[in-house]
Amino acid sequence: MLAGDWTSITSPACNGGRQVNMKTQFPDGTATGFVNNRIDPSLFSKAALTLATKYLPTPIDACGQVVYGRRENSDEHMTVGKIDYQQSDKHLLFGRYERGSRVTPNNYNGSVILSLSIPDYVRRFHSFVLGDTYSISPTTVSSFRGTVLRTVNDKSLLEDYYNFSDLGVKGLYYPPGWKHYVRLNVSGAFTQDVSAPGVTNSMVEQFAEDLSVIHGAHQIGLGANFIHSNMNYTSGTWTSGRFAFSATNTGLSLGDLMLGKPSEWRQDQIAAQYLRQNYIGLYVQDTWKATSKFTVNGGLRWEPFMWPYDHVAASARYDKKWFDQGLRSTVFKNAPAGILFPGDPGVANIGTSENETRWMHFAPRLGLALDPKGDGMTVVRAAYGIFFDYPHFQGIGGIRNTPPRGGLIQVPNPVGGFDDPWRGYPGGNPLPFAISSDVAFPLGGTYTVIPQDAKTSYINQWNLSVQKQIGSDWLVAGNYIGNSVVHQMYEHEANPAVYLPGASCAIAGRTYTPCSSVSNTNQRRVLYLQNPDQGQYFSNIVEVDDGGTRSYNGLVLSIQRRRARGITVQGNYTLSHCIDTGYTDIIQTNGGQIPERRGANRGNCELDRRHNFNMSTVYETPQFSNRTLRLFGTGWRVSGIARILSGAPLTVSSGLDNALTGTTFLAGGQPTDQRPNQVLASPYAANKGINQWLNPAAFVQPAVGTYGTMGRSNVAGPGSIRFDLGVVRTFKLREKQSVEFRAEAFNVANHVNACSSNSGQQGTPDCLNTNLTDATFGRVQAVADPRIMQMALKFVF
Repeated sequence: MLAGDWTSITSPACNGGRQVNMKTQFPDGTATGFVNNRIDPSLFSKAALTLATKYLPTPIDACGQVVYGRRENSDEHMTVGKIDYQQSDKHLLFGRYERGSRVTPNNYNGSVILSLSIPDYVRRFHSFVLGDTYSISPTTVSSFRGTVLRTVNDKSLLEDYYNFSDLGVKGLYYPPGWKHYVRLNVSGAFTQDVSAPGVTNSMVEQFAEDLSVIHGAHQIGLGANFIHSNMNYTSGTWTSGRFAFSATNTGLSLGDLMLGKPSEWRQDQIAAQYLRQNYIGLYVQDTWKATSKFTVNGGLRWEPFMWPYDHVAASARYDKKWFDQGLRSTVFKNAPAGILFPGDPGVANIGTSENETRWMHFAPRLGLALDPKGDGMTVVRAAYGIFFDYPHFQGIGGIRNTPPRGGLIQVPNPVGGFDDPWRGYPGGNPLPFAISSDVAFPLGGTYTVIPQDAKTSYINQWNLSVQKQIGSDWLVAGNYIGNSVVHQMYEHEANPAVYLPGASCAIAGRTYTPCSSVSNTNQRRVLYLQNPDQGQYFSNIVEVDDGGTRSYNGLVLSIQRRRARGITVQGNYTLSHCIDTGYTDIIQTNGGQIPERRGANRGNCELDRRHNFNMSTVYETPQFSNRTLRLFGTGWRVSGIARILSGAPLTVSSGLDNALTGTTFLAGGQPTDQRPNQVLASPYAANKGINQWLNPAAFVQPAVGTYGTMGRSNVAGPGSIRFDLGVVRTFKLREKQSVEFRAEAFNVANHVNACSSNSGQQGTPDCLNTNLTDATFGRVQAVADPRIMQMALKFVF
């Protein structure tokens, strides 16, 4: 390839059976000059050449395959202390202290730089719990708990490896005191990235009081809970910058890399967040034994939601009507229209809080239990409740990158390319800048905002169960479980680019040919088209959207055999279905889906598993009368666990911004809600398996300016089958001494289980490639653990 011959890497042998042809035109309509899948080496970027010749490993075949391993190592320590004090028969005090630390070095293998994907990671925590249980009277018990939890998470690189300046990239700013490194996402080829460095310190104090009172047939519970949380976070996620390369220019992401034509460049200075939050919860409940056969449990919980507040600085607020009215901030005088801050007219007076407190959060619960015959052999239960769900601190982490506190700037298709990404940006590299009332706001700034009227999620949950004891050993049960999530939070793009048809058109006095391409994404965004003078300060506006929904319905059948003749058996089967409109638990600066397409994104939940079967059994060998058999055969406990699980739903991505809306993922630079058209009846390969699960020929790219017809999460990934086996026996040596022998085998059949979810489930991200532009599309990229066996001896004295 470095010599200009790309015929091998574009061949069907390297692209899942598809022939890739290099494009004849760039997005702006100019000719590429590529002939017969050959690129003139004189067109290669200097930075790309340095990367390829000095830092990247030599491929082992013509397809560019590189094989390497990663170092896996960690050192973990745990300390536990406890004390119990029985002051009297009415009064018990206890204390618990726990300390833990885990140090994980980075995973660089010492030779292949692509193996470096995690920084040096130090995690520590201290936890202290104090409890007081006091019996006020024979019918009244008070229980108090106080908890303090402190955590420290430090992610950083302790050594210098290489950064973009080493490649010859110009015009960069690197803040002092941080190690810097190369962050590259070359779609479908390779990723050079290190998990976001930063320091997170948190402290949680909690006090809870529960009072239980028995009065006749009633057991009444009253309680209060107070939690104060704080988290100080300093992030260097974007300080090193990140380039994303797709197949937009050449038809192959590696081609875009070598030509130095990134689809996106992002950089920021150090971002910080100092979050604080208070939580209050009060409840009352009553368990009423109405009759000998019928019990009612009812309760009400009040838990207002107090949004987190920043100890140091307030966050930006955005409203489209403010932009329409031309409202400007008086707190930060250079902020563009539409961006206001607490203290500005029209913004709620909430100080540095992220939003106004929601006081009227009441959650009722009701449960019923019926023993139809009163013999304890059959029980019918039903329940309904409302449960509020509040975002955690990291859930609003993207806000810290929003100007002016953060300066994350997105430059789509930078004019200077890989070699000089800030060339063509008005005024050049704007980093760094100090925060003050007259701080300059960047052009093409990326904003993450929470609407002032944002509602928090809550869940309606209901269930019905029937349990039946058969004989003295068997118990069977059938359970229906359902829930509905209202105001499920996700993120939408509030400033998408608009597709403008036509061969040529003028935008703000400048002519573009064609009208719409990836090179004029920011100029086609809604705010720029409305008001170029103010719209030029915006690229993606990621807005929290509380309009999402989720529903779940499941049937759980279970059977249990109590221990009899040395055998215990438990099993269950779940048939369920979960549907939602999409969900994110971390609001990031990545451009979400367009609100008008919420319905088009309704599909299976990412965690949906249609079938789930589990069975476990324990067998203990009997007490043999024969001395020899008793010596070698008595006392063995043999256990087995079987699990059969449906595959995760997959979303096939087009891999390209065909709709030209400018919405991209944070890490991969891929469109969030753009999918291909399915042209074959089945999306699966003829002999689907680990090597090829999806059939590339079953999909085609939609026309430019349009969305694909495929739905979200509507293709099933590979399921899993796993059997685990364990053997344990204790050998008595003396009265107070014994030795325990234990042997365990996990995945004893050594069955190959694919990690099927394209959202990083089971701890291995992107384990099945669903990006249509990638050479490895449809292939399983990672598998779960093979057979693992371990044995242990424990001496007890």
